[in-house]
Amino acid sequence: MSLIRIILLFQSLIYLFPAISQEKEDSTYIIYKEQLGALFRTRGMDEQEISSIMNNYRSNEIKSHHDFAQLLGTLYPSNQGVGVLVFFYQKDTLTQLFFTPGKLISEKKFFIEKEDLSQMNNDITLALGIHNSLENRLPKKRGIVIGQKPVPKMSFKDCMKKAQSLLIPESFDSTFNHLIIVPAQNIGTFPFHLIQPYNNQEYLIDRCSFTIAPSLLDLIGLRSRLLKDKFNLNLDEHLAKKSNFSDFMSNRKVQFSFEKSTFIVNPKYPKNSSYIFPNLPGAEIEVETICSLLPSAVKLHGEKAIKSEVISLMNGTDLTYFATHGMASEVNPMLESYLVLSEPEPYLNAKDIMDLRHNEFFDFPDMVVLSACQTGLGKSMDAGIVGLARPFLIGGSKHVIMSLWNVDDHATAYLMSRFMHHLLLPYLNSPAEPLRQAIIETKKVYPHPSNWSSFSLFGVNY
Repeated sequence: MSLIRIILLFQSLIYLFPAISQEKEDSTYIIYKEQLGALFRTRGMDEQEISSIMNNYRSNEIKSHHDFAQLLGTLYPSNQGVGVLVFFYQKDTLTQLFFTPGKLISEKKFFIEKEDLSQMNNDITLALGIHNSLENRLPKKRGIVIGQKPVPKMSFKDCMKKAQSLLIPESFDSTFNHLIIVPAQNIGTFPFHLIQPYNNQEYLIDRCSFTIAPSLLDLIGLRSRLLKDKFNLNLDEHLAKKSNFSDFMSNRKVQFSFEKSTFIVNPKYPKNSSYIFPNLPGAEIEVETICSLLPSAVKLHGEKAIKSEVISLMNGTDLTYFATHGMASEVNPMLESYLVLSEPEPYLNAKDIMDLRHNEFFDFPDMVVLSACQTGLGKSMDAGIVGLARPFLIGGSKHVIMSLWNVDDHATAYLMSRFMHHLLLPYLNSPAEPLRQAIIETKKVYPHPSNWSSFSLFGVNY
């Protein structure tokens, strides 16, 4: 390894949370920097780019849980029921930290192997019967005959009980109306909607919205950018004036306006690929329903949904919406995690999306909806998932809504149309709260959990 590469590697591990004082740095954050570096390398970034990204956050000086709690106090008001749940994973130990803005509430450690975390998610989807009920809509390996179907190792009830003990702190209660989750391993792909933490039959989603912030980098950077772009708030200047941040953010409701939107719906799927992709007529119903709310929407359908046209039309949009098949790979996440388009280049993979950030003439969509099966999945690593959401966020998108599994056509159409309806109205904690409202309404019409607990929001809220 050359001297330059060694220097760049060293910088990539120190720039996120530099130690410029005599205070000792918590080993948790030292290890986390190393894990983030490994995550970025898996995404295909070189050492110089990793160093540059982390250098943007060197002023935060997070060396301990106390430092992070204080930083949260500058990013979020203390009087709006916001909780921040952070997970670290190392050597079969899961650390669960629960913060409110300005304060660490609890810290807990669990011994659990990676395989057990993965199995917990698998058992949830198997117990819900998702694969059985939607088998005719899932991509199938061409020429492969599916053998005996897998069965869950635990019941749904036992799975959720185990998940709640690992993922939800005992101090969480109904006073919290929004939860920010910074995951480790595959925790970001867990359907938090289904947890029942309230000593009754209510689900978490009945009372509390949530977002998945893929890493501490995303939480800090995206939130700072949102405050500046939407509210013209420079945090350093605001703090220098000793202004009350909670007062400033009180009742700062946001509503979206989608003046420029693009929908990619039910492309002409490739015939010679290694997978058979079933046609999705329900996706067309879904998009038609949503577009009735957005009269200026542009639609790419069938053979028109080619890669070059998709990239061109999603440039600079307020919203880009994919209603197509999606695949996620745990082995080769950058090349084999993709959205399916029309031939001659039918796959928009994670690397394609990441590479767009080098195009000075391309502006990433503000919001991306991936209404496609498995788009929330990918390769699990200690610092989180390598999949399709993060390339959009790295490029500049503010919010990515993704599916953890394939959902019934009619339930999806209903949920997403209600989501768009609520996005156009003013809410606190938007867009997570509009999504929660849509989920609650869908739950009343399509009560089976598989129909309303698939979609999660990646990014941060206004």
